[in-house]
Amino acid sequence: MATLIGQLSDPHVQDPDVDPEPLRRFTAALADMAAEVGPDGRVLVTGDLTAHGRPEEYAAVARAVEATGLPVHVLPGNHDDRALLTRLVPAGAGERRVGLGSRTPSRCEAGDVVVLMLDSLVPGHAHGELGAEQLEWLDAQLAAAPGTMHLVAVHHPPFAIGVAGIDRMGLADADAFARTLRAHDNVGRLCTGHVHRAVVTGFAGVVATSCPSVWTSLPLDFRPDAPYRPGPFQDLGLLHLADAATVVTHVVSVPKRPAG
Repeated sequence: MATLIGQLSDPHVQDPDVDPEPLRRFTAALADMAAEVGPDGRVLVTGDLTAHGRPEEYAAVARAVEATGLPVHVLPGNHDDRALLTRLVPAGAGERRVGLGSRTPSRCEAGDVVVLMLDSLVPGHAHGELGAEQLEWLDAQLAAAPGTMHLVAVHHPPFAIGVAGIDRMGLADADAFARTLRAHDNVGRLCTGHVHRAVVTGFAGVVATSCPSVWTSLPLDFRPDAPYRPGPFQDLGLLHLADAATVVTHVVSVPKRPAG
């Protein structure tokens, strides 16, 4: 039986006393995505939960996550604070977080599918890195269940999208990541965030997607000197329909109603 896994990304929640709009949009998007996946589904948020990595921002995120009543799984992005995220935002039901040095990947089962959530945060930097220890963990997880479909999620995409400002902030060890994925044939989708756009490509023999931000978008500017700058709202998420044999990804509109 297929499992619905909804993906949101990059809400950049701020202290609601400073700017309540990112939280309002994230809360509305979570509610709509929870309705999409249904009571047996899961929601995945691929990083940059907060704007500044502050305790009051994570407290607001945690309240929004708990209000869904569904398993919500989160992983860190470059705007996050790893320790605060792990301490203040609850893990989704059935999720197992693993401590690998400074990094905290996690794993959960969703029907016939296993979701592996990687930690690419490099504190103080915009780019990402997985590190040898985490890649060894990923390799062992995939090798342990060769007949099981896996979704692999990470904030920083290991592929370029052609927009120079964001491509300079990619995954530093993308080549090592690719070698790990190529050693296995049981990854049905690579799910990323970070670029604030919906992008589909291939990476290491896997279909790879990036999920738009529910806060701001990235303008499409292919000039070599194009700066990184925010654009207007996109109101989009991804819905992954996954079973033991296939993964189908749909772009869906969230939130469907005004956030205010």
